[in-house]
Amino acid sequence: MKKFILLVALVLGVFTFSNTQVVNAEEESTSTGATITFTGDNTDPTNPVDPTDPDNPGTGPGTGMEGPLSLDYVPQMAFGSQKITGNVETYDLTDLKPYIQVTDKRGTGAGWKVSVSLSAFENTDASKSFDGVITFKNGTTATTTGNSSVSPTASDPVTITSGKSEQKLVGTTANNQGMGTWVTRWFPTESEATTNDSVQLTVNTANVSTDSYKANLNWIISNAP
Repeated sequence: MKKFILLVALVLGVFTFSNTQVVNAEEESTSTGATITFTGDNTDPTNPVDPTDPDNPGTGPGTGMEGPLSLDYVPQMAFGSQKITGNVETYDLTDLKPYIQVTDKRGTGAGWKVSVSLSAFENTDASKSFDGVITFKNGTTATTTGNSSVSPTASDPVTITSGKSEQKLVGTTANNQGMGTWVTRWFPTESEATTNDSVQLTVNTANVSTDSYKANLNWIISNAP
């Protein structure tokens, strides 16, 4: 009789231990929320970035343009000192890394575009002038790491003529393109180039006189594709 009672106690003990382990293995959970609100009214200017690697800061001064949609950087353009030949000539840009930079902080995904026009070339006192044609070719776009919005589209080629209407350089063709900061750049086709054949000025030198000349490029950003 004593042996039977002892055996039953051992069996119950084992069962009780095993059952306790199952109860301890169960899990329960609960949850909380995390909230944030974004607004599209940031009007602070955006500094220029490096056109080769937009994750790095740029070196040139920006436009200082304010607003949720801004044109942050545009290039100065120089085509060097050239000889008069009496013929139509095409000259490469001296800048090897010209680019423009747009930042879209509206948060709407609406479209935008950048266009440019060209004035006549004039000497200092405007007593001499001539018309020229600037051509942009091989344009590419780039943005910062982690920007998953669709790239805007660079027009290629783009030709602007003195005194004519502005021409579209880059822009969006659908919603949710070009959000954040984007650069459009025109780099030389050869890596070891000393001048830039992706931006060129064409002039009929039969119409020019010896002097230094300057034209104005008017860069326009619009909130429509």
